[in-house]
Formats: sequence, structure tokens, C-alpha cells
Amino acid sequence: MKTFREGLGLFALSFKEVWIADKTYFFFNLLMLIAIPFQMNASIYLGSALINDLSSPNFEFGGVLRLIVLIVGMELAVTVLGQLQQKFNLAFTEKFSLRQKTRLLDYYYSIDLVEKENPSFHGRAQFNEFALSKIESNYQSFLSLASLLVSISLSLYLLRNLSPAAMICLLAVCVARGMLELKTIRNRVEVTNVLQTSHRTYGYLYQLLSNFTAHKEMMVNQAYPFFKKLWLERKREAFELQYGLEKKTIVFVTISKILSGLFKLGLAVLIIYYIYNRKLTIGDYMAITMAAPLIESNILNLFNLGGKFYENTSYLRLAGDMLSAGGGDAGSRGSVIGEIQSIAVRNLSFRYPNRTENALNGIRLSIRKGEIIAIVGDNASGKTTLVKLILGLYPPEPGSVFYNQTDLNDIHLPSVWNQVSAVFQDFSKYELDIRHNIALSDLKEIHNDQRLYELADAFGIANIMLPERGLETQLGYLTEDSINLSGGQWQRIALARALFKQASLVVLDEPTSAIDPNSELELLNRLLDASGEKTLIVITHRIGIAANVDKIVVMQNGEIKEVGSHSDLVHAQGYYFDMWMKQKELYNKQEKEVAYP
Repeated sequence: MKTFREGLGLFALSFKEVWIADKTYFFFNLLMLIAIPFQMNASIYLGSALINDLSSPNFEFGGVLRLIVLIVGMELAVTVLGQLQQKFNLAFTEKFSLRQKTRLLDYYYSIDLVEKENPSFHGRAQFNEFALSKIESNYQSFLSLASLLVSISLSLYLLRNLSPAAMICLLAVCVARGMLELKTIRNRVEVTNVLQTSHRTYGYLYQLLSNFTAHKEMMVNQAYPFFKKLWLERKREAFELQYGLEKKTIVFVTISKILSGLFKLGLAVLIIYYIYNRKLTIGDYMAITMAAPLIESNILNLFNLGGKFYENTSYLRLAGDMLSAGGGDAGSRGSVIGEIQSIAVRNLSFRYPNRTENALNGIRLSIRKGEIIAIVGDNASGKTTLVKLILGLYPPEPGSVFYNQTDLNDIHLPSVWNQVSAVFQDFSKYELDIRHNIALSDLKEIHNDQRLYELADAFGIANIMLPERGLETQLGYLTEDSINLSGGQWQRIALARALFKQASLVVLDEPTSAIDPNSELELLNRLLDASGEKTLIVITHRIGIAANVDKIVVMQNGEIKEVGSHSDLVHAQGYYFDMWMKQKELYNKQEKEVAYP
């Protein structure tokens, strides 16, 4: 009963979505639902009458002409309606696709980032887009179902002169064919679910092989044959799954068509026998031999539609979370905060999906307005995870992160993000012009050319601008006049973007990872100068910046090992001191190698 109610709910959803997208399309399809089966069966009935009239030695020319005009007129009317339907279909497809893709994007945007770290989410994401296409399919299936029922009812009237035994035999053959073809439906759904994962795997491998930026590493490592072989193996596995399914389908469909052919032969012999005994006319022969296959086809389609309903609702049921989502903004409830005065972290722990160990354990930290803080540590020490939790990008446990002495879980998150600017280690490279690349952090100031040029000069971006284009210089590969940048130049763009926004908190995750060492110190100093009275959090492996910050947070294995100024931590000779000495030794060694080649 629960499954039945879910099916009805998803069925109602399909109607609602089509209704919202285009009401004219909705009503026009209802008209076509009746018009097409009526025209088909009426043409058979009138054609039968026409043949009977023509076979009569004393037929009336006017009567025959009226029948011909009526048959052709109905056909033309349905043809015109069909052309109009194509026009409505084009408009509807665009509207419906736009609505569903917008819905999908809103749903993804509203989901916590930590959920997007789960590998299963990426599988569901691809599946959800496929499932959305089943909404319209469900609606179309219902229209087809209703149209088939109308057509079958009208066609049965045309077979009124057949014996009950022949009618029962016809229905039995139809049901047998339907049951044969339904046998593949459940297996098709299961195989399709497996194929979704398979498509994702070999699709990724193909993208990797066709990604020009990956070719240089493949060439050096001679890895192209390996990835090509792996792609072909995954492609072959997917094909074998699909091929096995289609083989079963072909067998059942073949048996089904043999049954149909034998029945048609028997029906033709029966009708000829009736005509021979003057129980049927030649017109009846035409009507029955056209109506019977039509009934057979329609009943077979009923079974297929039943299978399609099962298939569609199976996909939609698995995408239920997305379909029931309201699409609201993440963290849309809670109090609104203004300028960030303080941040407090109290006993914060966190674990990623599919992990058995915590990424963070018992973190305690306080940050005051205007402080410059460096978070240092080895890879996987939890630096970036800590910052994402502080910013509310990952949901922290209640009572573990506070802004201005208010629990982050009780704050309207967009009001926090209005006060925050950030550059992450995996920052985005927007293939737009320089103006938009910098101003994306505060679009209401996009025409503040003075501020844009100041930051472009400060971060060494001005020299990449085309003289005739200036801030409108296009970056990337999207247009023929675009220019592509090095990793370091893209990072400078991202840093300028972070400082363009008048935020009270700036977070920089490995801000100079792609910058050459000769420019690194100068750029770091510019960052510190440009931050002004902002609170600045810098995540870095390179601790050369440490002597210039107010507080250093040293992390290891998801825990804070030390907190203090550079001089305090050096004198403590703990974990930070070891990091400092190792990096200092490395730089000294490099300097000696340059000085004494």
C-alpha cells in the first residue's frame, strides 16, 4: 500500500510539474488524447462503409463523395493539430528542461558541502538528472494510456460482428504478448542503475584521455596505454551488460511477434470463411483486419506503459530527496550578524563521510577582530577542514563555533558570508573577463574601476591586460581573443578577488602555492598591507610568513599542537620549531647552492 501511495504521489507530481511549466500544452495534449484515437477508428469505420457502398451496383455518387471528404477532412484536421502539437512541444521542452535543470541546481546548491564530499553523492547527482527526465515521461505515459483506452473501446465496437470465441482469442494473444514483453522491465531498471555507475566511470576515463592538460603528464609517465586500456575495459563491461539485456529482450519480442503472426493468419481465415457464408461483407473484412491489429497493438502498449510507469516511478522514488526538497538557501534561518568582532571555537570535532577516524579532535581557538592568524601544519593535518567549519561551509556541531558570542547554528549563514571573503586552495578559474574575475566577490561594485585597477596593480595583474581591452580582457579559452594564464597568474586574480570585497574576515588557503619563490615574500607583504583592519586567516605550508602575523596555530593529525607568536613558538622548541628549522635549512641549502655552484 505504501508503494502504491508513493506511486500515486509521484504520478501527481508529474502532472503538477507539467501544469506549472505550460498550461496551454497541458490542455492541448488532452484534446489530442481524444482526437487521434477517434480519427483512427472513425476512418476505419467510414472506410468500411465506403467499400460496402462502392461494392454495391447502385451506389450513390454523392454519398460516396461525402464519405471520402469526411475521411480526408478528419485526417487533415488531425494533421494540422499534430503540427500545432509539435510547435507546443518545442516551447514546452525548453520551458520544462529549464525548470527542471534550475530545480536540480537549486537542490545541489542547498546541500551542505560536507555531503558533497561523499562519493555516493556524486553517483546520485548523475542519477538525479536522469530521473528528472522521467517526470515528463510519466505525464506522456498517462496521456498515452488514456488515449489507448479510448482507442481500444472504439475498436472493440468495430469487431462487434466477430464471434465471442474470436474476441477471447484476440484478447488472450494480446495478454500473452504483453506478459512476455513485461518480463524484461524489472531487469532493465536494475541494469540501468548499474549502467549509471559504469557510464560515470568510463566517462571520466574518456574525459581524462581527451583532456589536453593531462597529456603532458601522461606523456612523461607513458601512462596513456594504461588509461586507454582501463577505459576500453570499462566500456566493454558496460556494453556486455547492455548487450545481455537486449538479447533477452529480443528473444521475448520474437516469440511475441510469432504469436501475433499466427493469430493474424487465423483471423484472416475466419473472416474469409464468414464472408464465404455471407455473414460478413468485404467492408467488414477491411474494418476487422484493421481494427484487430490496432487493438492488439494498443493492448500491448498498455502493458509497455505499465512497465514504463514501474520504471519511471522506480527512478523517481530513488530521487525522492531531490523532488521533495524546497530548494531554499542553506542556513536561511537564524539571527543576522553584522561586522565580525570575534570567533570562538570550543571543543570542535568532525568526521568526513565514509571515514572511520575524525578529521578534527577537540579544537579550541579564539580569534579577535583585526588579528592576522597563520594556520600551519603538514598535509591532512586538518587546516582547511577547520576553516570550512568555522565559515559554516561544513555544519559544525551545536555549541562548537561562535560568532560574536552567538552559536553559528543560530545565525543566518548568508549574513556571515556577507562578512567573509575567501580564496581556497582549489580556487575557481572563471573564464570571464578580468573585471568579472575580480569583482565577483562584490558584484554591486563591479563598475568601481579605480578599485579594480588598484588591486590589479597591487597583485601584478595589470601587465596581462590587453592594451585595447583593459579590464574587459577575456581569460581562458572560450573566445578567440581570450588569453590563458599560468597557475600563478590565476592565483593572483583570485587574491585580488578576495581583497576586492569589503569583508571583515578574509581567509586565504595556500595563497601563494602557485607563485614563484622570488615573488612570494613580496606578494605576502602586499596581502598583509591590503588586509588593513580586516581579520586575516592564512593557511599555509610555508612558514616564512609566520614572523609577520599576530598568532600562529600549529596543527597535526587533526589537533592543535601549539598556539602563539613566532618568537614564543621558536623559544618553546616544539613542533613549530622543528618545522621552522627544516624549512630554514632547506632555504639556506638552496642559497648556498646558488652562491657556490
